[in-house]
Amino acid sequence: MGKNFIITGAGVAGLTTGIALQKQGFNVKIYESYPEVKSAGAGIVLGQNALKALAQIGVDQDVIRAGKWVDQVKLKTSDGRLISSIDRSEVSLGDIRVLALGRAELHHILYSHLQENTV
Repeated sequence: MGKNFIITGAGVAGLTTGIALQKQGFNVKIYESYPEVKSAGAGIVLGQNALKALAQIGVDQDVIRAGKWVDQVKLKTSDGRLISSIDRSEVSLGDIRVLALGRAELHHILYSHLQENTV
C-alpha cells in the first residue's frame, strides 16, 4: 500500500506539490476551503528555476505554450508615462529567459495534470 499525503490549499504551490507526489506514485488528496478551485491575482512571471521545476513534473511545455517570453520590461506611472525600459537584447543574460502568463491559466494547467478527484 502506498503512502497517503494530504495537502491543504489548492494554490499554485499545493497543486504543484500534488503533481510531484503523484508522479512519484503517492496517493494525494488536496483540500481547499473555497467551494470552487480558482486562482487569485492577475499574472505571474516564471524564471528559469521555476521552469526547471515544472519540467521535472512534466508540465513545462503546457505552461510555455500558454505564456509569453518576456523580452522587454517597461515601468510606467499610473497615467502611462514611461519611467524606465529594459530590453533583453541590451542586457547580457545568456540563455536565461523569463515567461509571463496569467495566474489563472497556470492554475488551470496545474489542476489539469492532477489525477481525477484529487481536489
